[in-house]
Amino acid sequence: MKNVFIALSSIRDFKVIKYLLIISFLCVLSLGFTTLSPFFGKDGKQPNIVLIVADDMGYSDIGYFGSEIETPNLDKMAANGLVFPNAYNFARCSPTRASILTGLYPQKVGVGELAGIYRERNLPGYMGYLSLEYPSLAEVLEKDGYHNIICGKWHLGNPTEKSKTPLGRGFHDFFGLNNGESTHFNKCGQEYPQLYYLQEKLYEECDNDFYSSNAFTDFAIKFLNNKNKEQPFFLYLPYTAPHHPFEAPDSLFQLYKEKYTYDADIEKIAHNRVEKLSKNIDIDYNDYVHKELIEHKKNKYEKNKKEYLDNLFARSAMIHNMDQNIGRILEHLEQKKILDNTIILYVSDNGGSLPLLDKYLLNVPYYGRKTTLTEGGIKTPMIIYNPSQIKHRIDNSLVSVK
Repeated sequence: MKNVFIALSSIRDFKVIKYLLIISFLCVLSLGFTTLSPFFGKDGKQPNIVLIVADDMGYSDIGYFGSEIETPNLDKMAANGLVFPNAYNFARCSPTRASILTGLYPQKVGVGELAGIYRERNLPGYMGYLSLEYPSLAEVLEKDGYHNIICGKWHLGNPTEKSKTPLGRGFHDFFGLNNGESTHFNKCGQEYPQLYYLQEKLYEECDNDFYSSNAFTDFAIKFLNNKNKEQPFFLYLPYTAPHHPFEAPDSLFQLYKEKYTYDADIEKIAHNRVEKLSKNIDIDYNDYVHKELIEHKKNKYEKNKKEYLDNLFARSAMIHNMDQNIGRILEHLEQKKILDNTIILYVSDNGGSLPLLDKYLLNVPYYGRKTTLTEGGIKTPMIIYNPSQIKHRIDNSLVSVK
């Protein structure tokens, strides 16, 4: 099957662009459609688009891809959708997001490294913000009548200039982070101030029940309810889970504390992941070279086991919670009777990251972690889901966020 990748900047016919499914990822051939009709949505309507981007999700962190973490909604999407096991990214937050939203290499659009006000410099490939020279996906869709919503992490420019924020790049509603990370809670009186924005202003309401993924989903549903019902929408959901700090609702933390326990055998869990993964994806369990903890790593792990495992408990709970919120989005679309006319795409911005355990667990069967150019850093699964027009299939083609 041919692999043809589409760059937004090279296409000037906006009437064509809207039918190219998340635009910057894949061509029609790599989706396996026999006609262009799916791009027109149900009854010839413009399709709604939901793009979900996880933050530091490992290759095998989803149940369908081997994980012991409970992810029934992502599992459902994979089991009933189009799965690309060989999807590549750019190993870090900002570069991958820049490519997702432009269809170009990150250096081409000024984001060869992380973005932010303190990273701005006068270098074309490393400006520290998304270049204004090239249209974003939201700007392209806006020209064709889409209402564009982002709830989650932007990390493509600083909040002091509107042109470098989501609201200056084609989005009409925004709740989330302009920066790369923040505490996942927003409790009254907490030591570290949160950095969430509602539209163009800091969100200053403290709430002891606030949790990042829950809040992103709450606002996404609110924005969807408030928009013109006849208008197609692009909902960009770049969740901040499971990016550090590793913080989770206590009930879910306790669930995974009991599930793993402090006697967890990391190597055994990794073996189990690969065995489970091999039943769904074209990977031979017997060919997998099981990476074992070398002696000094074992000593370090044993010395700091509680800290490492507490992070694992919290991170797993964060993924569980994110999946619950993806389920809320699916349920909302179904209740509004628009799920069949909505194309949903899931991917991660890079491989998993967790002190010591990432190379031995999160990204199996591949070696490496976030920021590395080994496959554990640059390869995560991609899922495309639409219950009315996409049938389940595993496509082993090489695909990329560019």
